[in-house]
Amino acid sequence: MHLSFNIRKGWLVLSLALSVLACKAPSVTVTSVSVNPAAVELKRGETIRLSATVLPDNATDKTVEWSSSNAAVASVAPDGTVSAIKVGEAIVSATAKEGGKRGDCTVTVAEPEVDYIIQRTKVSSGTVTNGIKLSYNGTVFSRIYMLLPKPVSNLYQDISNFEAPGCTQESCPDGVNQYIWKDITASADVPASGNDVISETFDATVYKVTVNFSLMGDIPPYDPESEECKKYLGKEEGDLIDPTNSKIASTADALWNRAGGDIIDYARKCLEWTYANMTYGNMNTGLHSITSLMKTMTGDCGNYSSVFISLLRAKGIPARHVVMVHGQKDEFHVRAEFFLPSYGWIPADPTWGNEYFGVFEGNYIVVTQGINTLLRDYSGNDFRADLFQTYCYWYWYSTEGSNISFTHHCTGLH
Repeated sequence: MHLSFNIRKGWLVLSLALSVLACKAPSVTVTSVSVNPAAVELKRGETIRLSATVLPDNATDKTVEWSSSNAAVASVAPDGTVSAIKVGEAIVSATAKEGGKRGDCTVTVAEPEVDYIIQRTKVSSGTVTNGIKLSYNGTVFSRIYMLLPKPVSNLYQDISNFEAPGCTQESCPDGVNQYIWKDITASADVPASGNDVISETFDATVYKVTVNFSLMGDIPPYDPESEECKKYLGKEEGDLIDPTNSKIASTADALWNRAGGDIIDYARKCLEWTYANMTYGNMNTGLHSITSLMKTMTGDCGNYSSVFISLLRAKGIPARHVVMVHGQKDEFHVRAEFFLPSYGWIPADPTWGNEYFGVFEGNYIVVTQGINTLLRDYSGNDFRADLFQTYCYWYWYSTEGSNISFTHHCTGLH
């Protein structure tokens, strides 16, 4: 190339020459695109961010555009983040903006396992002592017969190393609950005032249970022959649960229509309705009939649960009480749970509101599930305890004293 100068135009000639020297380098075309990983399995509800490798490294434009062959199964965002929507398979692709080269990832979406949807997180553990202390002044007892619930392992807790000295262990006919009993028939065997009449010790680990409803698929139909449907639908003795009550039935119809027949949404609306319309009161007066509750709309935790359960049963959803004692202090509580096919029992607490729909907070020992628990009395006859939370007892004495009291205690969780 020839560079020329003259006095008047040298600067212009030089400028033109330099522009020729700085001409653009030729563009480098993309030769291949690969996606990492090339195949992935996700549970429905999971996400993963894919990456794209564009070659050669000095390609002029390495931009890729993401797409999915079936966005209803697996959608993809502009940054390569894949969301698993429903069970199936999709091809997620990264395509070079220039040149059209493409890399693929085969995404397979599967149904999540139940323990992925319903998660347990340890809250506390310890060796728990649960018992009944007797206090008296001057009484000479001739016999004391006492029953105490026996906690068992379930969704909310693991129980092991159970001991109950001098007691007999029994299983309830419901196949769910258990209890211990002790029959003191000699006055010499009656404990001194201030000591336990009956007690049990066990190692317990309790969990916070959290349900991720967004991960649930379609709820299968209920099997009317299942144990859950046989035991936990319909009315309960004493009108303590009554899905046929006119106010319960009309409320259930309205809530069901608002939920569009969606079982989970309906259950949530039942909890919200109970929490919003009941007034907390009449504490420690036991379970009341649904007839009376629908008139007063007042009750404690057990009665809140009765209303909620009645609403669920009105639409064929098995539900029951969860009866508990605190593992660190003198405190009692009753909540509820409802059954979903394929998923099991789902915790809910209408007394504490929507925050506890699908959440069990831990710290409590579950002692029984359900009400009207069938037990055996001192004469060997069956009877029903409407709410078996602490103890049932009978006593006889030959000399009457004063200040007879039985006090429950449960300690050991930490």
